[in-house]
Amino acid sequence: MKPTWRVHGIIKNGGMAPNIIPEFTEMEYFIRAPTKGELDIIVDKVIACANGAATATGCTLDYELVQPGYWSLLSNDTLANLFETNAKTVGIEPDPGLIRYGGSTDMGNVSHIIPSIHPKFNIGTTSHQHTRDFAATAGNSSAQCITLKIAESIAMTAIDIFENPNLVLSMRAQLKEDLVKEHAAK
Repeated sequence: MKPTWRVHGIIKNGGMAPNIIPEFTEMEYFIRAPTKGELDIIVDKVIACANGAATATGCTLDYELVQPGYWSLLSNDTLANLFETNAKTVGIEPDPGLIRYGGSTDMGNVSHIIPSIHPKFNIGTTSHQHTRDFAATAGNSSAQCITLKIAESIAMTAIDIFENPNLVLSMRAQLKEDLVKEHAAK
């Protein structure tokens, strides 16, 4: 496994008692990788490991890929540059690492079809996303100020694109380049 690959799992059904081999067990895994090519590789490896364990213990394996996975996020440079310029206009000094970050998300799937960005920004908390503490901070007026500035920057970026259709051609060309790199990254 590469250090950037992630395999997160839980046992949903492990049996009824520790000294009885269960008739049925169930696990659920999330598997992530920086690129779609790498995701395909790690999914195959995880399935092979599960098959190997089943064979070694005289069991059978049934699995279901619930959904094909969240693809890597392709942050479009043309779009990101426009956003960064607009963010500066409203008083935000954007961190390029937060504008052009990777990771797997449902937005990643969208970014393989249309030019996209998914800017991250600091709302003034060290809490992790998807927690109650983060949700509470996100509702504070201090977090709303930066959120509104980010929304304004995104709206200004959309206006720039509407006013200059040639930007769409540049964004599409960048997407094609990114997809070639993405699929070559196996």
